Amino acid sequence: MMPDDWEPKEKDKTRLCPSCRMQISVLATKCRFCGESVTRPRVEDRHLTIHDLGGDAPGEYKVSDSIVTALEAFRVDEQARREADGAEGIPSPEGAVEGLDVRGIGPVRGASTKRETGPQWFVLALVLVAAALLVSVAAGTWASHVWARAGGVHVAAAPASRAAWEQSDEKDDLVRTLAGAVEAVKRNETDANLKRADMVRERIAREVDALLRAHPFQIKNVERAHDLMRRVRQIDSSHPVLQAAGAEVDEDYYAYSMTLVNLDEQSGTGVVRYTYPRAGDPAQEKVAKGDKIRGRFVVRGVGPDYLLLEDVLRPSASGVPRLFRLYRDGRIVASGRAGGGTSG
Repeated sequence: MMPDDWEPKEKDKTRLCPSCRMQISVLATKCRFCGESVTRPRVEDRHLTIHDLGGDAPGEYKVSDSIVTALEAFRVDEQARREADGAEGIPSPEGAVEGLDVRGIGPVRGASTKRETGPQWFVLALVLVAAALLVSVAAGTWASHVWARAGGVHVAAAPASRAAWEQSDEKDDLVRTLAGAVEAVKRNETDANLKRADMVRERIAREVDALLRAHPFQIKNVERAHDLMRRVRQIDSSHPVLQAAGAEVDEDYYAYSMTLVNLDEQSGTGVVRYTYPRAGDPAQEKVAKGDKIRGRFVVRGVGPDYLLLEDVLRPSASGVPRLFRLYRDGRIVASGRAGGGTSG
């Protein structure tokens, strides 16, 4: 039991006992008066005020006198400077703080910014314009060079010689020139672009014909013409001029794709096998002197290991008959020449 004169100190936090309703400490687990066991109280919600958090009570904000004085002094100096330069003062707007010209302060900084950044943008614009002009001039020069090759001396001249063909990259130039001409027509279908594209196509057709009629005959010229048309067809395969040139190349390429598989010199006969037989034709056939095979090759003679053939469909450009030998090992060699190329 507590003494009769016990009283809770002001700093001690107390609460009421739920049984006897006497004041006991908040930390007590048993009532000092009735002996009833009690539990610890739950933590009460704390309600903090602005003062508890160290803030000031809400009130009206007042601009410091020193700030107002400084702004007023700045305004007076700025107005005096403008009057000295001959500029007119800007009247204060209605509702502004007395003695403070807000509109008089703002434009000063804005004008300074424009004076600094304006020339930089102007210089940048000049640089971009100059770069665009340089690119246009370079592109125009390149296009003129390409069209000059397609429409100038090379187009009107006779086909290049075989030696010049082997030493230069003219075939690839023709293909690239055709690609540029076709792309120009797709972008802008003008009469000039259409004419240039037709000139390139005709130049390719003449080059193909020159390869097929080259003298002395070499089978690798037929293979070159076939490779050229293969590249051309990847770019432009629908034009009638190129279709006609491609048909002639295919005719020669597949016609010369043959081999001599058997030969009897005593009987004067041989067996020729075709790599690409036509529809309805046999894959191989026995021939003798005077026979015509594939509708164009006439057997002119039978040698110890070859057949002597004449291509009556494709004489040289000067009209000289094309004679060549077809050997057992597949070689096709012009008659009277020691070397030759392998057939395709």
